Amino acid sequence: MNKMVVVVFRNETDAFKGLDGLKELHAEGTITLFSSAIAVKDHLDIVSMKNMEGQGASKTFAGMALGSLIGLLAGPAGLAVGAFAGSMTGLLLDMTNAGVNAEFIDDVSDAMKPNSVTLLAEIDEDKIVPLDTKMEACHGLVFRRLLKETENDQLVREISLNVEEMEHLKTELNDEDAQTEVKIKENLSKTKQKLKILQKRTHTKLEDAKIEYNGKASTLKDQFKAANDHKKEKIKKKQERLKEEYETRFAKLNEASQTVKVALSSHR
Repeated sequence: MNKMVVVVFRNETDAFKGLDGLKELHAEGTITLFSSAIAVKDHLDIVSMKNMEGQGASKTFAGMALGSLIGLLAGPAGLAVGAFAGSMTGLLLDMTNAGVNAEFIDDVSDAMKPNSVTLLAEIDEDKIVPLDTKMEACHGLVFRRLLKETENDQLVREISLNVEEMEHLKTELNDEDAQTEVKIKENLSKTKQKLKILQKRTHTKLEDAKIEYNGKASTLKDQFKAANDHKKEKIKKKQERLKEEYETRFAKLNEASQTVKVALSSHR
């Protein structure tokens, strides 16, 4: 299952040992490591990134909940370091969309004492003991959160509500006097503008979904080549699950995009 893992260490040496441990588990096929970052919190409580690795371009990483979590942990003073992740409001929205709540963020923040070093990673794991054992050997405190896809559902709901509103307003135009008609047309124009914004967001999500899928598929493909026969079976299941999740996600977003297109073409 796709998870966000955050491990807080006493120092940089332990954190890099922890990262090496994740890579070892990935190499043997026990987990799949998609991306990682190491963040350092100094004596002034300012968080900065020390190391970042992952498949694909920076856009892929920036679109992930992992990038948003780094930005939130950095806080206002650290946003210049993680500016790619967007505003604080956007970061919170990204985390909520990924199914990561404020309690998880608070727990991680509390564990990050001054001069501590934190390893953040997006992984796929079937068992928790191997990773926990590796991190405990490096004196790391582990936090986990299952990543959930919720933003697409919210986007579809927003589109549906705005399309319904547009159709309702168009019906009202036939029954109202001239003075009311002006107000209805103003509302129609606003609804149309909202749909255009949602359409743009949908196109961005479609592109991000493709980039993220290709990056993760590439990681799994490389891991499959190096695995023994026993591990290959497990990795193959991960590949199938990843493809199924991507196709479901893409179909939902594509349907939403077509819904907006039809609605906008009917109101010129």
